[in-house]
Amino acid sequence: MLMRVLAAFVALILMAASTEAKRVALVIGQSAYPSNNFPVLDNPASDARSMATLLAGHGFEVLACDGITPGCFNLGVAPFLKALDELKSRATGADMALVFFAGHGSATPEGNMLAPTDARLDCLSGALTNGVSAERIMAATEPARHKLIILDACRDNPLDNICPGLKGKKLSFTRIEAGTIRGLLLVTSTQFGQSALDGLPGQHSPFAAALLQSLHAYPRLYFDQVMNAVARATYDAAMKQAAFLQLPSRVVGGEAPADCLAGTGCVGDPRMVALGKENQRLAAPQGVRTCSGQREVCSMNCMAAGRTSAGCERVCRGRFIDCLKTGQFAKSYGVRPITGLAKK
Repeated sequence: MLMRVLAAFVALILMAASTEAKRVALVIGQSAYPSNNFPVLDNPASDARSMATLLAGHGFEVLACDGITPGCFNLGVAPFLKALDELKSRATGADMALVFFAGHGSATPEGNMLAPTDARLDCLSGALTNGVSAERIMAATEPARHKLIILDACRDNPLDNICPGLKGKKLSFTRIEAGTIRGLLLVTSTQFGQSALDGLPGQHSPFAAALLQSLHAYPRLYFDQVMNAVARATYDAAMKQAAFLQLPSRVVGGEAPADCLAGTGCVGDPRMVALGKENQRLAAPQGVRTCSGQREVCSMNCMAAGRTSAGCERVCRGRFIDCLKTGQFAKSYGVRPITGLAKK
């Protein structure tokens, strides 16, 4: 009788282990770009290390490209693709597959691409050699039931000194489409067509800092709702740090993953739903895009009036921030030449 009881107990333990959710993650941080290629970035490796540690501490099986430390760092195209193949293999039968990428990325003639450390940018056409497409990232997660992809790319780091022919070009994505993939949440650190701050040296990027802080604060909140808090915290931090417009965006394929950092006991929060609607207002045509365009008009009119660059930036930045708050840009600065500004 005792043996039967023990056997049943062992069977229950094995059954529980077999039904435990399997969650796998690939975390990539790209900082060490060659100086004659993409600009070196200060913070992606640190961002990725913190993210890998957080995920591993909550039950994610985080790939270790060196076989020891969770995470993958400063990957050339060959190890980058190898890591994606490994993720796809482990994602088969998994409850969730997660990818976090921090580094350079941009829209190119070949599509939206992430940059391995040995990627090469054509300074005439903007084409990227040895890039990895956003679709390739999505395909690696597809075997899993739920997919979460977080791209902290398009970092605002001017290419003028490396590619004078691309002067003024933004490192930004065009819109990424989910295609036929379902159960996907793809989050980018800024709106499509915009750049993202790398942040101050030795610190996390504004987006990575907001992501880590929000995940720590809300481990049982559904990922898609946590991203509403991430978006607002990123927006506030970028504005405070550099009066820089950065509002994360998202793409959903089918329904967003019904999962959270903790992996169990996941819940929703009506306050986060309301915050998401407020973020949408900021991203709407009368919000971010209109205010950004009016800021550029303000700057051009101001400079045309013979004012200094510093004076114009100060005034137009103030009008821009007011526009985001009120939905209106002061007409005297946005649509006709500026008068009455003291030269500084």
